[in-house]
Amino acid sequence: MNRPETRFGSFCDIRYPIAFWVAFLAGVLASSPAWAQHAAAGRAADLDSTIEPAEPEEPRVEPNYDAPLPVDEKLKNSAAKDIANILRAGKFANPQEQQNFDKFYNSYFLARWTEPKNFTNLSACRKDLRNNFRTAKSGDVFNHLNALTLDFMGKLAAANRPPVVRVNALLQIGELNRVEQSGSQSPVPLPEALTVLLAAVENAKLPDGLRAAAMVGVVRHASGVSDDDTRRTLSAAMLRLAASEPAPTSTVAGHGWIVAQAIEALGLLGSVGENNVVFNAMLKAVADAKLPPFARIAAANALGRLNYSSATGLSAVEAALTLEPLAAEGCAEALRLAKTADDKSIERRRIMPYLDAVLTALGGEDANHKGIASLAKEPAQQAFLAELLKIVKDANDVLDDERKKEDDMKPTVEGLQKSLDAWLKKKPK
Repeated sequence: MNRPETRFGSFCDIRYPIAFWVAFLAGVLASSPAWAQHAAAGRAADLDSTIEPAEPEEPRVEPNYDAPLPVDEKLKNSAAKDIANILRAGKFANPQEQQNFDKFYNSYFLARWTEPKNFTNLSACRKDLRNNFRTAKSGDVFNHLNALTLDFMGKLAAANRPPVVRVNALLQIGELNRVEQSGSQSPVPLPEALTVLLAAVENAKLPDGLRAAAMVGVVRHASGVSDDDTRRTLSAAMLRLAASEPAPTSTVAGHGWIVAQAIEALGLLGSVGENNVVFNAMLKAVADAKLPPFARIAAANALGRLNYSSATGLSAVEAALTLEPLAAEGCAEALRLAKTADDKSIERRRIMPYLDAVLTALGGEDANHKGIASLAKEPAQQAFLAELLKIVKDANDVLDDERKKEDDMKPTVEGLQKSLDAWLKKKPK
């Protein structure tokens, strides 16, 4: 049985719009100690000063970032038509044409990313660049633009520049393709970009937000990796991140996000790992109380993406017993928050990600991924897991019914709690 379709997906699902990631990463950067002073600029205006006169503000100390790169605005109009023709042609007519091409991108098109006036518009800059790649489609110019962009953005990400510039540079690197999308054919990420991204995510000296930005691209690569060498390299790196301790400058949310994305990537790779190392890492993350809930939810979702067809030495019962507390935690959290709500009602969004993740882990993400329940071979084990899946699914279906009001959900959640407690007592010997 596969999980039901709900409105809630994996917390780290790559289907979320990139704007979602940018918003989250901005929050992570703002909470990182090394970046806090810059992120806090201007917050004094939000404080209520109506009771006592405000103290004079101390002079604001701005971070000493590198100066913006010089931008040749004249190239915007004078060279744009020639560049469009080169992109469509797919090849350079002569060395001078390539030099003009490089000057346009290095001195204008990409250099403008460093100008403060463009900081709120960098997502549009990334979109413009994607359109350039789609115009080129393939060939010498396409490959040259990839190499030029990777080099330029790698330097921006490593430089002493404002967080928004470095985050967007890493997001751009993660979006680079070796093959662009064509019809029903999915794009193929640029392999050279993965090397840069992995170097960033494994650099514990970088702020959480930058490493998490790089992880967005890594997860994208994991969703389309085809060769075995890259798969092994990526799997080993993600396992190291999943088991890593927080860096001295990390926040709980930042470290949890990186772990969650690493586990998301492992789930997309689909293997339980040699000696079940990937499976065990995911179960450990589900049970790790030090991780924030969204990271443990991501781990449960990832368990539902693994291929168990040839797996050996795995205990379906022990895995289910590890998952059950996640559903119980979702119940407890929803009921706790209901006590403080004005109408004392249950918020679906507080509990459904927990339940959906447990269902995904047990029943699998889709018809090609059977989930942990498929590991149960003995009738008693199969019945034990089937009962847990039914208990959670029945409650989930009620909560997912938009016709039902949230203030009617409390009995369902309390009933789920009691059913989970009763289920635990039936563990097969």
